[in-house]
Amino acid sequence: MIQNNNKQIPKEIWTQLGAGHKIKMIKAVSDVEEGRLVASTIIEYKNRLHLENKDIAILYRTNAQSRIFEEHLRNRIWPTEFFGGLSFYQRKEVKDLLGYLRLTVNERDDEALKRIINYPNAR
Repeated sequence: MIQNNNKQIPKEIWTQLGAGHKIKMIKAVSDVEEGRLVASTIIEYKNRLHLENKDIAILYRTNAQSRIFEEHLRNRIWPTEFFGGLSFYQRKEVKDLLGYLRLTVNERDDEALKRIINYPNAR
């Protein structure tokens, strides 16, 4: 697929490990279904092929997709690590929004207040 992209920067891709598993293409009608299918496939492969967590990676097109994958994997009690980016829930804007929402539910939530106080700046 990469070599057929005529706008790619030329590079030689290689591995010393030899051939691995083939890429599996899936079709999903929504991002939620895609997350569910990917999580189910990971669990199926992990059980059937006896893969370890270190043998599995998800490469996604945009950071927005990370939340869906993260939620589906967390719902299945699966540890997740993110490389080259943050977990959806570790992003500043998400933490700030959750801080505002927590204060609407509990006005005595000091931790949430400290998170959002003076933000955004009143100018």
